[in-house]
Amino acid sequence: MNWIRRFGWIKYVIAFLVPVLVVLSINQHLDNDSWDVLAQGRYIVENGIYHEDVLSMHEGLHTVVQNYAFSVVFYWIHLVFGASGIYIAMILLFLVLLFLLYKVCMLISDKNVKLSLVLMAVTGSILALEFVVTRAQMIDYVVFMALIYVMELYIKTGRNKYLWWIPGLSIVLVNFHASVWWIIFAIIGTYIIDGFRRPKKILQGYRLKPLILISVISAVVGLINPYGVEMVTSIFAAYGGMSSLGVVSELASFNPMAGYGIIYYLMIVIVVALYAFAKRRPRVRYLLLFFGFLFMGLSSVKGMSEFLLVMFFPLAYVYKDFKIPKLFYNQKIGRIVTVWVGVLVMCISIVMAVRATMMAEDRPNRAMEEAMDVIDNEVGDKNKRELKIYVGYNQGGYVEYRGYPAYLDPRGAEFMKSVNGKDGILEEWIGLDTGKTKVDEFLGKYDFDFLVIEEYYEEALADLKDERYELIYSDDENETRVYKKVEAPQKV
Repeated sequence: MNWIRRFGWIKYVIAFLVPVLVVLSINQHLDNDSWDVLAQGRYIVENGIYHEDVLSMHEGLHTVVQNYAFSVVFYWIHLVFGASGIYIAMILLFLVLLFLLYKVCMLISDKNVKLSLVLMAVTGSILALEFVVTRAQMIDYVVFMALIYVMELYIKTGRNKYLWWIPGLSIVLVNFHASVWWIIFAIIGTYIIDGFRRPKKILQGYRLKPLILISVISAVVGLINPYGVEMVTSIFAAYGGMSSLGVVSELASFNPMAGYGIIYYLMIVIVVALYAFAKRRPRVRYLLLFFGFLFMGLSSVKGMSEFLLVMFFPLAYVYKDFKIPKLFYNQKIGRIVTVWVGVLVMCISIVMAVRATMMAEDRPNRAMEEAMDVIDNEVGDKNKRELKIYVGYNQGGYVEYRGYPAYLDPRGAEFMKSVNGKDGILEEWIGLDTGKTKVDEFLGKYDFDFLVIEEYYEEALADLKDERYELIYSDDENETRVYKKVEAPQKV
């Protein structure tokens, strides 16, 4: 059985691929926001950074593209490799995240390999249920975990050189996804608190001057971006406004009975119980991370993803002396089973990865693609940018990706008066369903050339009866419709 011993790496394959299998099973498409990101990236590559909105049909809307660097990279990948390339990039970022999780667990558990692999696999699998998607948040996860890793290295070794990664992480995040840049300093703050030497039995105590200095430097280099201070401050007006409007589901408060909420709730209960019954007391920084991100997680679905990211890894420190028992009493049988399970997981992963990559489509859905094809045929050689297309929040990005100016798109906050400094377009759109915005007045105000309507989201316009527009497309389920403006007859 010597050949079995040579397959010690198989446990790593299983631990890393199980979370990936969860992603491949659940998420086999591009996120709906991808089309808006592609439209942004294409414009920036071709024309440069912009400070007034250039994608929608509205004029003079001030904007800050908080994910401009991500949009550019996203567009380049799509330009060369298509939707499949975007999907593969998501999987690769996820694997980088898993590796960083493993390294953190190994570091704080004093190299308890099995425990580290288990905690990494559990964290990855829970995140994969909803939060491993083709969005900039994948960059967030990698940056946050890299930040924790370098600070743990600093504490473990006492070497300042590891801290110099932090300004680089600050620059990356402020240019790739500035809306979460502030979280870097919230995480650093928990490490600063635990660095005080009094009270000695509670706080770990380590050199704080290098950590505080590097925090200041990281804050200053955050200004290295095309929009300056506004890049990191505009999120406050945007977040508060979007939360109050209730349009974005990921900003809604955590509901344990919705989606996978019950699983997250059970995980929280289990982890709290593991902390409570542990013989080793967790470090203060881990408790601060836990309860700080728990508050964010209970406040919003988006915050829950960041909480799940930091919830499990501190258990590697608390239970670092725990030895995971052998799978089987007979070690030979255990090794044989482990090898064949690993081979099976690898084969399934390869098949599902190929299938998922091939299924990644360059469209949000068939009906929207057909709807835009119909509009293309109607437009012909006309300049697309001179037209006005009504489309709601969810599919506006795809309309812009197809080259048309849209009434609304998934950026959301960019269409609030508190952010763009001009018009409350998002509030106006919400008013259509509440009756505050009158349909007849709304259509007269904008004189749209085409209307793309999804019945599920836009009941007020679903059965449009207006002599100014004619129906030119309806999908098989009659849920997506396209209306064209009726041209006025020319006078002889």
